[in-house]
Amino acid sequence: MDSNTTADSVLISTLHDQERREQRGVTKVTQQEARRYGMTEHAKNGRIKYTYAGHVFIYDPRSNRAITSWKTENDQMYKNSSYVKKKKEYTSGTRFEKPIMIHKSQEHEVDHVEESHDSITVQVQAQKDKWKSHTVIVVDMSGSMREDDVNGARCRSDGVWTTLARVFVKQQLEAGTCSLHDVVSVVTMQQTARVVVECEPMDWVLYNKLVSFREWDMLKPGGHGFYIPALEKAKALLEINNHGSCSLSLLFFSDGKPSDCVRDGKEFDFKSYNMVTKEVAMLMGEVASRFGRRLHTAFVGMGEPDQEFITLKKMTQEAKLFGSMASFSCPSLNTDSLSQIVSSSVASSLSTKTELTSIRTGHTRAVRTDVKRERYDSKDKKKPSRDWRVFPNADLTKYVVRVWAWNTTTNDFAVVVDPRCRECFKPVADTSYNIIAIGKKKNKLKGQICPFCSACFFCNTCLSSNIYDTHRDQECHDLAHQRRTGYIVADKCPPSYGVAWKRLAFGEGAERLAFKFRFIDENGKFTGPKMVAKESRFVEDLDDPGTNYLQSQRHSYHKTFMRTQATASWFAKLFNEHLEKKVSPSEVSTLIKIEFLDPVIFELVDVDVGTFNVLVEPMIEGKYVKFTDNFGNLQKEDVEPDNYLPEDCGIDVTEAAKLLGRDAKDLRPPELDPELTDDFPNAGAGAMGLDDLGIIEEGSEDEEDSEHEYGDTEEMSGEDFDSLKVANVSDVGYLYAFSHFSYVLSGGRLMVVDLQGSLVTQAGGEKKFILTDPAIHHRPKRGGHYRRSRARRQYGRTDRGREGMKAFFETHMNATTYVVFSTLKTKRRSAPQRPSVAVDCSRHFVSSALASVC
Repeated sequence: MDSNTTADSVLISTLHDQERREQRGVTKVTQQEARRYGMTEHAKNGRIKYTYAGHVFIYDPRSNRAITSWKTENDQMYKNSSYVKKKKEYTSGTRFEKPIMIHKSQEHEVDHVEESHDSITVQVQAQKDKWKSHTVIVVDMSGSMREDDVNGARCRSDGVWTTLARVFVKQQLEAGTCSLHDVVSVVTMQQTARVVVECEPMDWVLYNKLVSFREWDMLKPGGHGFYIPALEKAKALLEINNHGSCSLSLLFFSDGKPSDCVRDGKEFDFKSYNMVTKEVAMLMGEVASRFGRRLHTAFVGMGEPDQEFITLKKMTQEAKLFGSMASFSCPSLNTDSLSQIVSSSVASSLSTKTELTSIRTGHTRAVRTDVKRERYDSKDKKKPSRDWRVFPNADLTKYVVRVWAWNTTTNDFAVVVDPRCRECFKPVADTSYNIIAIGKKKNKLKGQICPFCSACFFCNTCLSSNIYDTHRDQECHDLAHQRRTGYIVADKCPPSYGVAWKRLAFGEGAERLAFKFRFIDENGKFTGPKMVAKESRFVEDLDDPGTNYLQSQRHSYHKTFMRTQATASWFAKLFNEHLEKKVSPSEVSTLIKIEFLDPVIFELVDVDVGTFNVLVEPMIEGKYVKFTDNFGNLQKEDVEPDNYLPEDCGIDVTEAAKLLGRDAKDLRPPELDPELTDDFPNAGAGAMGLDDLGIIEEGSEDEEDSEHEYGDTEEMSGEDFDSLKVANVSDVGYLYAFSHFSYVLSGGRLMVVDLQGSLVTQAGGEKKFILTDPAIHHRPKRGGHYRRSRARRQYGRTDRGREGMKAFFETHMNATTYVVFSTLKTKRRSAPQRPSVAVDCSRHFVSSALASVC
């Protein structure tokens, strides 16, 4: 029932009501306000009970008469409230601000629209593979949520339902940022958990339901609020859809401690409370471990400023430790503050949906659901536990086949020379390729390197058999050719060929999952540096069983990653060298160096499972920070998830448009550019190597293309450059200058961005950025021979091309920092000679780029 149904009619007082008002100090105006704004409940004999601003009013709608009224300070609800318990003066929030009164959408309250909603709900629930998001909302409906201390709301529960209706649902419907495949579930938390909305599409009928929940005749707060049953219900709802393309959100509203510790009539004590808090946090950890970054959680404490909300904070912390995007908020007791928190949660949820959206098509991508996660701060013992896949050096059923590195000369993978026997995998040489002596006799060795190919080792046993002869006859010539051409390298040999790879992910980014990876010694104990194994988050990058690795999506993914990191490392080396030349010898130690990790790929075999190709790099010690993103750290990606109705969903477009309040034509997807829907090219096809970085040759057709596109340019004088002081440059300023440096050095073709890692201080006080996982924006040649789809995204999904470069300059550069690129043209040189020439010709650029961030 709407609380303002008869609010404008003249109110008739009975004699009994007049007497009670005089006795209790209740005015006629208060009764009118209660009838207009109050929480409604059905009372005896067809009467209505209104509760508002510390007053209760009984009204008979049939005769339009006031029956009686009283102040809530005489009501049992008030006697049990926190104000009495804390000996505080009772103050109603509605005495300071009239409540926000929202009303149902009359257009969507008719029977045939509600029937259409029910019918489409059944269809949507059966199409889980098309869900774009699923939001589960848990609302505390314990007795304390009846307190009317929220400015702009009639009580705490009213503030929550009002905000959810007008901010979470209505604003998204009006902005067109949701679709029928954005589903919502609602759980009320009392002594039992009750699902009042289960997987319903976000439309105006859902909005009307949330509006109706404001009234106490629909949902009235009362009793205790048990966290564990409510969280278990929420977990079950989140697990309904196992498709990785569905973004998940959990909104949890509560105004106090969990009452689970007083179940079964127990008295409250802090020992039980702490045990319950621990149990709740562990349950939240299970949820976060299951979904990781795909799950956004927001915990909202509806209480007074001095309230601690320890349990909600523990839940937030636990979700974060398992990789979920989690936040805790304690709004001021007013609807504006609550609205801001819900709006922020909506924005975070949309950000998660954007992460799952293909840049090329706008369609959702599926995140892997076969991954479980561990707490980020979990500790490991000296040996691998059951959570690790172990590949011992001497095991013939689980072993390392080979290690792949990246060769910048060939711009391709190269196999690292294996110091083990090529046939039996017994150790023959150390990691520096020195032959290991047998026992204490240094004159007797374990084997030798093949003197003909210099690409493999053999132990003494295999040398004395016909195995070595077979090698000489069948493969030695090919290996020698690969060694000479750079496809086999005696470099980057790991400290051990016994390794362990943890099954549980400890970190998760927008594109990749991170797993612990360790070397193990002959006794099975961890040895050597800590490593990280990285894999794609997305199903599309996985391989079908039996796929050849060199032709697989995983190989293409690894190739893009390693080529990107190698290119960034090459730019960093030149940047460091250039800065050293431009400062005095006494200032060299004050420069901050930039260094990128050098990844390798381990090819692992488990005869019972299959072959694994794992990308591995050293673990960055210290605090991991994302210093800049691939849009310059200020501007977000412009890719938005589509909110169109899938053509094969079977839902009538006209009915869907009515429920969403939109035009039917807006729900039909536009025709896509076929060139933009092609699969990404193999990283090796038409890819740029270090020989094609765009140092422009004099007189070439591309000279005009290398001009700066993004604003007016001006060149700094030599005096400005010479006066540059390293002490004036901020730490992160080096990174912005480095991104600009890569742009200029490549003739405007490439820009290294998305810089993340750690800033470490070495023993001598020198600082160094240790970075990994960068993005590179690639601007293809104009008039080139590449097809449009072949020229785009040469460096993977995070390659934003011209748009990314433009965003960088808009967010970080100004007119005084731009460079006249015509002064940077130089003849193309061979790779070994090019760095010195390129660095000299970019002298004006570095000074201006550094000056821009001083």
